[in-house]
Amino acid sequence: MSKPNKDPAAPASLADQLYLLWHVQAIDSKITHSFHERQARPGIIERLRTEIDSHQFALRGETSRLDDIERKLRQTAAELSRDQANLKRLTAQKKRAGKLAELELLKKNIFKLDMVSTALTTEKEQITEKLKAVKEELSHAMATLKHQEELTIDDATGLRDRSQTLSRQRGRHLSKLSSDILAYYDRIRKTRGGVGVVQMRGNHCSGCNMLLPAQISLEVKREKILIVCPSCQRMLCWRSTDDA
Repeated sequence: MSKPNKDPAAPASLADQLYLLWHVQAIDSKITHSFHERQARPGIIERLRTEIDSHQFALRGETSRLDDIERKLRQTAAELSRDQANLKRLTAQKKRAGKLAELELLKKNIFKLDMVSTALTTEKEQITEKLKAVKEELSHAMATLKHQEELTIDDATGLRDRSQTLSRQRGRHLSKLSSDILAYYDRIRKTRGGVGVVQMRGNHCSGCNMLLPAQISLEVKREKILIVCPSCQRMLCWRSTDDA
């Protein structure tokens, strides 16, 4: 692929142009992200509404199970109280004929009711914990839905202003770039995930991590001619993007 040449008529140096192009790329990334986010939002909102419906259905089901468990616990407690009262009465009368067999039967029934009560209490605790988790998930989903709906409103009222601001910033940078550098950037970013210019870091291309030949690394550092990565074809810059 042929390399774009520096335009001698451009007022900015090659290093400055690449630095400005880095900022153009950041603006393009924001514009693309905003567009994709806005396009995806209706699907996100629909998914959240489905998720909320599912949580609400689970909440009703678990609440119904909890009510049933509590009803059974009350019933078991009443039976247990009755049998314990009878056990106390029969214990006092155990010397009377026929009472010993009835007494043993009551003891077995009380043991069984104790086991049932313990199992129901454990199940109640499990359902209570599950209800707590479902309520938390429902609350989170509803808060997320509210946020996404607010963003939808913001899309309608604020996206245009943000896009115009970004476009003005982009335009100011573009006015200082040579036409062939910009054309190459626009062409390469379409096939490289929106990234047309990258830094050289430690003699590596930060776009594809290729170890660059020594001569290429030297030319990138000199910042006199435009150099592209032999592997990914992205333009290489040397100046740190933190530099102003």
